[in-house]
Amino acid sequence: MPARQVLSPAKKLAGYFIGGNLFPLNCSFKKTNFSIPSPPKQHLFIMRQLTLITLAILAFCAVATAQITDPKATEVWSPKPPIVTPGNGTKPPSDAIVLFNGTNLNEFITAKDSSAAAWTINKDSSMTVAATKGDIQTRRSFGDCQLHVEFREPVVVKGEGQGRGNSGIFLQSRYEVQVLDCYQNTTYSNGQTGSVYKQS
Repeated sequence: MPARQVLSPAKKLAGYFIGGNLFPLNCSFKKTNFSIPSPPKQHLFIMRQLTLITLAILAFCAVATAQITDPKATEVWSPKPPIVTPGNGTKPPSDAIVLFNGTNLNEFITAKDSSAAAWTINKDSSMTVAATKGDIQTRRSFGDCQLHVEFREPVVVKGEGQGRGNSGIFLQSRYEVQVLDCYQNTTYSNGQTGSVYKQS
């Protein structure tokens, strides 16, 4: 009794994946001979490249795993963070850059022409905006920072809304932290004291 032929000639038996695509293999059966043709050359090249990439990834993972097994491999000892002591009373913390010390405006320049800042220094060690002298800015440029500002509104209340004691601190010459006399003074919420002016 002749043997039963399980697969007909040129039956698609299997396939191989490249980049998520399945490419079929045409398998031929001729009596007792069974042959599988090789994939096209361009597919072989891609398969070799993918094999090398896979081996490289596996090798990297093995090295990374080996490093993590040693606790010292994940310990960072430098730079050491400095110890910051808080200031007593009205004194600044030990790591603060003091821009105004109540005696001079050395850390400031006129924004318009970089000349010496000409605002008024008062007897109580505060400074007052000089309306005709223009805006002032810091001599130095700063990136990320924690900015501490103290201000006092005029004793004589004048004006309404944005016209009452209006000033501000500009960050990056772009965003203004609003200074305003908001006490019993109705105005828009993104223009009140402490807001980043008109930013939502």
